[in-house]
Amino acid sequence: MKLPAFLKSVDQYTVTMTHEQLEGFVHELARTLPEADRDDFLDTLKHFSGENKPEMVPADDGRAEIINEIATLIPRLEQIREGNLEMEGNYNEDWNDWDDYDEPEFLFSDPEDLLCDVQAAIRLVHKCVDMEIYCEGKELAEALTGLEVVAKGDYLNHTGQFLSIRNLFAEGLISGDYGNYAKEALFLTYMGSSNTDRPAALYSVFRDFSYTDITLESILQMGCSELPEFDAFLPLWTDCLGRESGEKANELLQEAVSMISNRDKLLETARRFADVHPELYLQLLNMKADDDAAMLQIGQEALNRISPELKIRSEIALRSAYYADRLNMHDIREQCWLEALKSDTSVINYLRIKYMTDNPGLYDERISSVVAAVRRETLDKGDTYSTWVQKSLMNRVSTECWCVLLYFEKRFDEMESVGMRVKEGLGWSFTFMGNGLDLLLLLLFQGQYYPVAMKSVLSNAMGLCRFSKEALYKGSASSDDRTEEALFADIIGKWKASFTLSAGDRIKWMTKATELVRRRTTGIMEANKRNHYGECARYIAALGEVVESSGEKNGKKNVMMEYETEYHRRRAFLAEMWKWEL
Repeated sequence: MKLPAFLKSVDQYTVTMTHEQLEGFVHELARTLPEADRDDFLDTLKHFSGENKPEMVPADDGRAEIINEIATLIPRLEQIREGNLEMEGNYNEDWNDWDDYDEPEFLFSDPEDLLCDVQAAIRLVHKCVDMEIYCEGKELAEALTGLEVVAKGDYLNHTGQFLSIRNLFAEGLISGDYGNYAKEALFLTYMGSSNTDRPAALYSVFRDFSYTDITLESILQMGCSELPEFDAFLPLWTDCLGRESGEKANELLQEAVSMISNRDKLLETARRFADVHPELYLQLLNMKADDDAAMLQIGQEALNRISPELKIRSEIALRSAYYADRLNMHDIREQCWLEALKSDTSVINYLRIKYMTDNPGLYDERISSVVAAVRRETLDKGDTYSTWVQKSLMNRVSTECWCVLLYFEKRFDEMESVGMRVKEGLGWSFTFMGNGLDLLLLLLFQGQYYPVAMKSVLSNAMGLCRFSKEALYKGSASSDDRTEEALFADIIGKWKASFTLSAGDRIKWMTKATELVRRRTTGIMEANKRNHYGECARYIAALGEVVESSGEKNGKKNVMMEYETEYHRRRAFLAEMWKWEL
């Protein structure tokens, strides 16, 4: 509770209390007072008893003093901003990056006492909130916004950066809670601005706190009542954010839109800012609705408006497919599934349109065309997107994903040439070698039911495909009672049934899988990498199950016995092998 509201509440109680009640309250307060505060308490009591006959308490309760302090501090903060006041930051000679996790790498000194000014300003921000000093508090918050301190010496030479307010808190150079300071600075900016200037001023401060999870709701919760002029502010705030790009603007805009209850206004907002914030369409489609046809129409509008290169369009396509499915419009549902693949060429989107369609084979040529086109686009433009954020927003196919798609497209030679180029038994980490071997074993297995090692291969393939029942049925109003493993196995079965692996190709890939298992096992054994024994044992057991599924009697036993005999002195390896002998 802020001080003015607190004092008002106290006055409301004391005006109704009798002399005896007030006396009892003062006695209880004195009894529970910390010892260090007793002298000050007595001085205050004498002050009001008339014994010291002091002057009247100033009516502003210290407001004038706070305002004067702000006026004094702001020029000092400007001096810091301009680099006229500096700190020093030099290497901590006793620090090393191996084991001194608790020791600072740099030691800072403050010969010009500028930290005292920053600390005082941050404390005054809190006082301004407490005392409801909004105009001057806003000026102080603006003076602190974006403030950076020069720390010359080793720190500046090594990092090439200045110290932000956030850095000062993190380094322990100033005390307090950074999150609370950020909320109070935003609150003062809101309260101290006119409604027309408020959105731009508030967003400027929000950008300074982009590394926090503070939202508009955080400010709403600071006041004792609803923020003034909030209803008039919200559409202005939405317009301001709609013109801004970036992750923080997007986050704040989605929050602002969620506060609008009128669907027509939401649609109007989504249309206005679709080019910069296409996710507003998705937010609208995710709202509870009682008109599936209207929502489908909005989804189709969004698909026409938004660039096919953006992954968010895939989410919109799947949500549109959901409404189409509820309307029993299966052709439109599947067209939306295809659009989802165009905008996010993931394995799960591929499997959905390929194997959940009511019309098997109908979309095969278009699916293959989409996959090839997106891969070309990825290779052509892969170096033009400089940040991971941009890459995550655009539809780009990674090498791993491309190899899996090649597998399901039955382009096994290309899968091998792109992802399985390591010639040694070591160096498989962070490559497609192990995943590729799993997929080959899955291809070659001819049994109807998966034995223990092949179940593990199937599980690994599911992880590689990012497969889940929830993900597969996204874009559908129906569900499936089968387990995820059974559902994935059914898709693999449909895939295998769609083509025939020739006898020559079966021999070729069986030879390849056998060579890979041998190469990996030999490399691990020669390097004595015991932590990989379990991996080798799993491959050997799965290879044996593949051999046995082709009709060879005791195929698994024979394959495993070969390796157990060869490495019979490796007890840890044998223990791993025995786990798969069921």
